[in-house]
Amino acid sequence: MHTAIHSVKPENIATFLGQKLHGNYEGEICIRFNKRILGTRIKHQMGAVSIKMYDKSGNVLRIETMVNDVSQFKHSREVQQRDGTVTQKVAPMKKNIYSLFRSVTS
Repeated sequence: MHTAIHSVKPENIATFLGQKLHGNYEGEICIRFNKRILGTRIKHQMGAVSIKMYDKSGNVLRIETMVNDVSQFKHSREVQQRDGTVTQKVAPMKKNIYSLFRSVTS
């Protein structure tokens, strides 16, 4: 856990979360470290996406990923144009049941 605090950089977090960190990024990247009775937790957060790692008494490492806004991820899907035609494009993921398969397999 201590290695993750000192060696992981914001660029690494952004890359893992599927984004690139550029000069005009206006969001916030947070790294939080908490010690608890059952173990320690480190949380890396970038916008609406976060990664949490729990160290349970030095025996078990549990990793959790939480996504509140899936539209920042892009995938290849059918896009219906205004004129009614349907084309295959790389577009933001939608938060519906039809994008569930793409989010699980990507």
